[in-house]
Amino acid sequence: MDGLTLHSAALVFTALLLGGMVFYAAFMTPLVFIKLERPTAAAFLRAVFPIYYQVMAALAILAALPVWYRMEASVLAGMAALFVLIRIFLLPMINRARDARDTGDAAGTARFAKLHRLSVLINLAQMATVLWVFVRLTV
Repeated sequence: MDGLTLHSAALVFTALLLGGMVFYAAFMTPLVFIKLERPTAAAFLRAVFPIYYQVMAALAILAALPVWYRMEASVLAGMAALFVLIRIFLLPMINRARDARDTGDAAGTARFAKLHRLSVLINLAQMATVLWVFVRLTV
């Protein structure tokens, strides 16, 4: 493969990564809560979130590999590592806090709100970073 083909592959995978993140946050999650009863929606998203983080990590790696020699590859690899860390550590903490909240535990409610807010902020920062990488790869 020549350099242009590899660069194009990196652009496509970065676009898929960014598009997947935006679609999930802006469309899928709100739509699930609009169309499904709250307990069903929560159970569905709880089952889907681990897959989301795994797919996003894979896309970040696939985007980084073709441009391994560029700084953007390191940023994408960092994004992949962050997706994995969230999947392994933060997601289970959020689930435990949600379970505590659902039993009426006030501390669980506060912890869930704090952890959920953290996950949203991390996801927004990741989206901004991936957008920055995408723009850099287009020039």
